[in-house]
Amino acid sequence: MQTSSGRTTGTANSEIAGGGRVAIEPGSVTGTGRHNDHPVTVGALSLDRCQELLEAGEVGRVGWSAAHGPQIFPVSYAWYDDLVVFRTSPYGILSELSRRTQVVFEVDHLDEESHTGWSVLARGYATGIASPAQLARLWTVDGAEPWATGIRNVFIGISVAQLSGRIFEPPGRGGGSPSPPTPPHG
Repeated sequence: MQTSSGRTTGTANSEIAGGGRVAIEPGSVTGTGRHNDHPVTVGALSLDRCQELLEAGEVGRVGWSAAHGPQIFPVSYAWYDDLVVFRTSPYGILSELSRRTQVVFEVDHLDEESHTGWSVLARGYATGIASPAQLARLWTVDGAEPWATGIRNVFIGISVAQLSGRIFEPPGRGGGSPSPPTPPHG
């Protein structure tokens, strides 16, 4: 995997609402601006922090160029065996991804009130999982259970080739980071 900038420099820390720590690359502030009269700084997340946030997530969005044009769908997912894994119906549009397809996958947390947040974008390839041994293990993985009802017995795995992320916070905040998504309970 590589960062979107291709850099592997050291890291600094920054803080946003929700606690936790996040590493951002030095000199990686990509801009400042205003949103509804609130100043906002945008910085790049380290590759390690992007990986942590992706692995800890529960719900993300998968996007691809479908047969009928661009599509973006939310999915509940799990990180398993270096893959983003989710289940879908054999009859829905997401079943297109059972054939090797270039995709993007995003997880994020945004707090509109505090104007803080983070976003991680993974680029790679989706494909159906057909190995009987792998399928037997996936039926027991926490997080791979779809929120949608009905038959969802097609497992799709996304292999991540490129990973990047951004943090949004008020200027001069410094010192901490976004919390990872809360793991499922039970």
